[in-house]
Amino acid sequence: MRIVFPTHDAPPAAPTEGDRAPALGARQRSPVEVTAGLLRGRWTAPILWHLFWGGKSFYQLLRELDGISRQSLAHELEEMEQSALVARRFHRSGSVKVEYVLTAVGESLRPVVGVMYEWGLHALASSNAERPAVMEAQPAPAGRALTDRP
Repeated sequence: MRIVFPTHDAPPAAPTEGDRAPALGARQRSPVEVTAGLLRGRWTAPILWHLFWGGKSFYQLLRELDGISRQSLAHELEEMEQSALVARRFHRSGSVKVEYVLTAVGESLRPVVGVMYEWGLHALASSNAERPAVMEAQPAPAGRALTDRP
C-alpha cells in the first residue's frame, strides 16, 4: 500500500465512494478515523505487536506487556475480539489451553504497527533532546509518499 500526501498547491481530489467508510449518523468517518478506531485502546498496538510473532496465552501476554494489569489485558483482549482483531484458539492437550491469535483483520494492521515501531525508534534515538526531533512542528513534504525513503 502506498499513501501519498496531497500537494499544498492543488485542492485534494474529491473522495470516491470506495474511499470512504460507511456512514455513521449524519457524517461519514474518514479512513484515518476507521483505523484509529481499531487501535483505540492503550494496549491494542502493543498486543498486536506481540501477536505478530505467533499466538500467545493470556499469561504470556501479561508477562510480556510491562505495566498492564490483568483486568486491563482481559478488557483489551475482549474488545479486540469484538473488533475481530484477535480470536481465541482452544487446544486440548490434557487440559484445555487458550491461545490468542491474530485474525486476518489483525494481521492486516502489521504495516500500520510497523510504521509506529519505526517512528518510535526514531523518537527514542532523539530522546537526548528536550523534545524528540520527530515531534517538531514541520509540515510533511508535499506530494511525498509515506513509504518513500529519503
